[in-house]
Amino acid sequence: MLAVASCQNDDDNYKEYNWNETLYSRGTQPYDLKLFHDLVKSKKGGFDEIQDDLYKRLNSHDTANYFAIGHRFELADTAYSDLLQFVEKGNNAFVFTREMPKDLIERIYNYEYYPFFQVDEDYETLPIYFKDGKSFEFTHQKNNSPTNHYYEFIQEEDVAISDSLARFIAFERISGVGEYINLFRIKYGKGSFYFSTTPILFSNMHLREKAGFEHANKVLDLMSDGPLWWDESHLYLQSSRTSRPGRSPLKLLFSHYTLKWGWYLLLVSVLVYVLFRIKRKQRIIPVIPPAKNDSVEFIKKLGLLYFKKGNHQLIAEEMYDLFLNDARSHYHIDTNLEPKILYPLIAKKSGLPEEEFNEFIDLFDARFNTEASASQLSKLYNSLNHYYKNRK
Repeated sequence: MLAVASCQNDDDNYKEYNWNETLYSRGTQPYDLKLFHDLVKSKKGGFDEIQDDLYKRLNSHDTANYFAIGHRFELADTAYSDLLQFVEKGNNAFVFTREMPKDLIERIYNYEYYPFFQVDEDYETLPIYFKDGKSFEFTHQKNNSPTNHYYEFIQEEDVAISDSLARFIAFERISGVGEYINLFRIKYGKGSFYFSTTPILFSNMHLREKAGFEHANKVLDLMSDGPLWWDESHLYLQSSRTSRPGRSPLKLLFSHYTLKWGWYLLLVSVLVYVLFRIKRKQRIIPVIPPAKNDSVEFIKKLGLLYFKKGNHQLIAEEMYDLFLNDARSHYHIDTNLEPKILYPLIAKKSGLPEEEFNEFIDLFDARFNTEASASQLSKLYNSLNHYYKNRK
């Protein structure tokens, strides 16, 4: 009762509610399971939650209670065998899910035919009757108002006509309404499996009421005196009506602690690899400036050296050779001709006045004068530039 009062105080602080059948064990919404979870923990015999140690727990005790409650229950193939052996030794397993665990029940009967067919019926107020005559009523609410809700059941006639049930397995109805069964027991070896198709009856909304609280205690009286192991690691918290999870590889990965972190490590490794691969592998290509033509600069420096040396005759000789070389390449004239023939030919080709051209040619006489002065050489240089600029 203290748990009920505690949840009452907590819920009063909420201004908005999620009225879906969420069934979270620590949730405080109307159809979560916090009250039932706290109630189970208060029972004598001990309480613990299974994380990734299902095999270890199932093989360590002979008078324990395994408990799973949610929308859908599913184990790996080897874990089903462990759970069957656990119950066969004298323990109890409680699997309260809206969708019947078909794979588990088929293994219990060791038969390919699944003997039960679920039906859903809607009730605003659902009466649940136990075989000892005790009954409880549950009113479904949404937005704090009574409303119809679809509940899952199995039909009694399906159980009666099932040959596999009659021959091999002891089936016992515990509670239901009319021909519909919502809680039943299957004897297996020295222990028993208990299945419920209406986990919503153990939600916060119903345990706040006296009928719901007494109903939960009556069901928990079915447990043995040993410890209770609460398992959430093999439940699907979303209803298959809205989102059927199936057996995807990621569901398997995230249901195991080591596989989940191995997956995270793989993703981080791939991310780091991609980040390093996109970096430039070769050195940055340097910007190479275009090749600079230093020929003119070299000639200027070389001429300056000759000029400073004072050998003006030699410079005049070099200038004359360059003049003849230009005439050969520019006018295609044979410069080996006699000067009296060559000069008039160059004058005609250049288009300069004959008198001006002759004055220009006379300046080359400095190449014969060992005492040629700097002023003579400078005058020759200027005349030569004038010739290059004005010729044709």
